[in-house]
Amino acid sequence: MKILCTGDLHIGRRPSRIPNERDAARWSCAAIWQAIVERAIGERVDAVILTGDVVDQSNKYFEATGPLERGLRQLADAGIPTLGVAGNHDHDVLPRIADSIPDGMFRLLGRAGQWEPAELVGAGGAMAHVHGWSFPAEHVRTNPLDDYRLSRNSATPVIGVLHADVDVMGSAYAGVALADLQRRDVDVWLLGHVHKPMRYPINAGRAVLYPGSPQAMDPGETGVHGPWLVNVHPNRRVELEQIPLSRVVYETVAIDVGGVTDQEDLDRRAYESLREYLAAIARGNPAAEFVSMRVDLTGRTGLSGHLAEAAARIQDFVSPLGGVTVGIDRVWNRTRAAINLDELSRADDPPGLLARLLIGLQDNALPADDVKVTELDGLVDQALEAMNRVHEASEYGPVARDMRPTRVMARALLAEQATRVLEALLSQKEAA
Repeated sequence: MKILCTGDLHIGRRPSRIPNERDAARWSCAAIWQAIVERAIGERVDAVILTGDVVDQSNKYFEATGPLERGLRQLADAGIPTLGVAGNHDHDVLPRIADSIPDGMFRLLGRAGQWEPAELVGAGGAMAHVHGWSFPAEHVRTNPLDDYRLSRNSATPVIGVLHADVDVMGSAYAGVALADLQRRDVDVWLLGHVHKPMRYPINAGRAVLYPGSPQAMDPGETGVHGPWLVNVHPNRRVELEQIPLSRVVYETVAIDVGGVTDQEDLDRRAYESLREYLAAIARGNPAAEFVSMRVDLTGRTGLSGHLAEAAARIQDFVSPLGGVTVGIDRVWNRTRAAINLDELSRADDPPGLLARLLIGLQDNALPADDVKVTELDGLVDQALEAMNRVHEASEYGPVARDMRPTRVMARALLAEQATRVLEALLSQKEAA
């Protein structure tokens, strides 16, 4: 039996960091749902299975109903049944949509948090049993597997469909243990909730898959995205294959500019590296149309403290390659000054103090007593607190889904600023 599986579509949302509003509709989650429908029909699958959070939230009811129903109707007209479960985002709206569309187009399993079986019969006569469970509320702190009482009544393969948080016990989003999933008499678990595609190693012949969001939606969702083909053989062997369909790709790339001596050399190396990265992304994501890149400049260079202008030029870089356009969302200067920090750190002067601070920020250790590790931790805490205040500011609400600042990011920002101050002090010292 050949099944196309996807989840976490979040119909009603659009990817962030899109530079041109006119492209937003084509790159929306509703548009990727239509692409999935067309692919399912083209692949002649026996069924489509949705693992929850099909709709973003209840306030997206009207925005989601039309696109979802059109796709379900196309699948039904092609003789392809669609089954699914509700997640935490659409626990209330997906049942309403399921009740509002004609019978036979979509079957919602496991209403009110009650496990429910269904039978699938493929075009060639192959059969499979589907066991599904839906979120009854926005938050579920109990383990849905505690109430799993369905059992195999034949040699027919069994597919489990569940929206849950794997190995996060006590989670507000139905925490389950991977080991518990794998010990159940289920041949493949198809899960929702995690947006990053994740295929766990097959254990005792049992497969566990997070198909992830088919369309990447923000810079935190890097890598390949798209629905999955699930082939379930009569002997219960399961094959999983991802279909890259995401039209928007987010990546963070590192460019080593160590040893560059002038701005022209830096620009050339950065642009050559960007084009190489873009070509590799295009090969792995054949459906990609726009790539949003975050760039980390790394390495030791005498230009380390003077990269603001170069970073601005890189951020303006927009280049098409094979139908794919790249936009630079952010440039981080993580380079290290081409100066001998160890030698400077021995001096009892402001450059020496800064050198010791930089060694601590970069290597997580401090060689002297005048800048204590506890003081360094306090400095990082202050920087992180300031970054979080900006991240949570109401003015930045539209991009609040971006990754929250971390201590690693705070240390990197402090190291960048400390390097600039150190280079300025050294320049002043040389001029004097």
